[in-house]
This record gives sequence, C-alpha cells and structure tokens, in this order.
Amino acid sequence: MPSHDMEPSLYAGPASPLQDGPGDFTCANGMRVFCYRPPPERFDATFPPLIVLHGLKRNADHYFASLMSTGEPERLGVLLLVPYFSEELFPKKSGYHFGHVFTRDPERWTPPKDGGPESVLPPLNPAEKWAFTAVEHCFDEACARTGSLAKSYILFGHSAGAQFVHRFALCQGAAAAGGLVPALRVQRCICANAGWYTMPTSKHKFPYGLQGLPGTLLGGMGCGSEVEKALAARFVQFPMTMLLGDADVDPSKPRPEVWRDTPEANEQGPHRFARGNSFFQAGKTVAQELGVKFGWDLHVV
Repeated sequence: MPSHDMEPSLYAGPASPLQDGPGDFTCANGMRVFCYRPPPERFDATFPPLIVLHGLKRNADHYFASLMSTGEPERLGVLLLVPYFSEELFPKKSGYHFGHVFTRDPERWTPPKDGGPESVLPPLNPAEKWAFTAVEHCFDEACARTGSLAKSYILFGHSAGAQFVHRFALCQGAAAAGGLVPALRVQRCICANAGWYTMPTSKHKFPYGLQGLPGTLLGGMGCGSEVEKALAARFVQFPMTMLLGDADVDPSKPRPEVWRDTPEANEQGPHRFARGNSFFQAGKTVAQELGVKFGWDLHVV
C-alpha cells in the first residue's frame, strides 16, 4: 500500500507496471494515479471504471487505501482509479477546485481598466492543461494499461472533490459540446457534499455563478447573457447525481477554517445539506425555465 506521506518530487519516475491488485501508474503529464485491477476471474473489462477524486488535503493515497480496506473494489470487480492532483501540476484552489481552467485565480483577478466584458475573468488556459482534461487522459491511460474495454467511466468526488466534479460537468461539458475538447466519456458524475457550489444562474460571477464565463467554452466568442444561458442549459442537462447527508448541518465540521463564509456562499444556505439542496433546486428551476431535460438526481442519506 502506498505511503501516506506524499510529495510531488517522489513521483517523477517511470510508471510502475500494472498487475492484478493494487498498483499505480504515471500519466504522460506526470500525474500519478493509484489503481486497482481486479483478478481476471472477477474483472469485467467492459464495465465502466470508477474514478474517485480526493478532497482538500489532496491525499489520494489515503483515499485509495481507505477504499481498498472496505473490500468493495475486489467484491465488485471494478477497476478503481484515484488520481493525485498535485500542487506542482495543479497549484492552489484555482488549479484543483476550479479545474485549472484559468491562467489566474478568478477570485483574485482584477480586470484591467481598459478591458471589456470578456476580461471580467482571467484568460483561459489551453484546454490540454486543465485538471478536468486530465481526468479523460487518466481514463485513456488506465484502459491502455489494464486491458479495459470500457467506453465510459463514472466520476465520484466528495467535499473538495465534489467541487471539482460539478465544475467538471459545467466547464468540460460545455467545452466538449462546443468542440473545444473531444467528446466526453463520463457516464455519470457523482457529487457528494460539496461545501459550496457554482450555481447554474447568472446572479453572481464565477465561481459562485455563471456570470463572466466566456463563449470560448462553447467554441464561440464573446460573453454575456446569451452565453450564460447556453452554459446553464448544458450544465443542467449533464448526467449528475448529488449525494447529501441530512445530518451534515454543522458548518464547523470537519474543520471550521475551511468553511466558505462569504455572502455569495451564505446565500446558498447555512450548512452543506442546505447548500446542496439549493444547488439542486436551482438546477431544476433553470431546466424548467429553459425547457430542457433535467439531468441531475438527488439522493439524501
């Protein structure tokens, strides 16, 4: 089992050969991925792999070890992938929570005085550098190394990982629809107990809402209400399952210093359970207003 003391400098070497059981490999961009390949008698090579995203601590090895300790990956015969989004490759919150989509942190960005509407947010990074795009490369690499014949995967994120997942649905989904990136292979996103959300409305600037997001995400130009409406329509149609805990009503847990206490976030609710419900209901309302099929579902545990 991998060590729980991880530093980016430790994984710069060649990828480990994959055998049955737990292991790891390194993608072409240097991202390490912890992997479990079931034994041949239990491995359904056509079944979608499960990609699990770590939280704020970026402790992918701990997530992998915890999942393996349950025995469920072996019992289910599922190909399990837990990628490590290092600070080195995807720095700070902008690099992970916001998918490394922007060249600068959108929360700390000051638009130039002579800039137009398109400068409300920082310029985009090339899509190939996005953390969201790295998920697709992780899937391709895993299939090549394990013999998986799967055509799709399931993406699961909890807490900070859930922030990644729902913004993956927003940004990567739009980019795929607009031809900025290839068609996505994700079968369903599962978003569990995020601390706060990018709402599918234009009331607030990204990352709290869709305001300021550029048309280049959809393969076009410009920005404004029509672009934001198109982004909202794509977002609420994306296949996404939300998992919320009805006892998750204490904002001081797991640690009070990580609770997002801003006016925009507090509009979503006083705790994670309320914020998740607000996000889901907002998506449902937007889908009704735009006359599109609502792709999300909600499960309370």
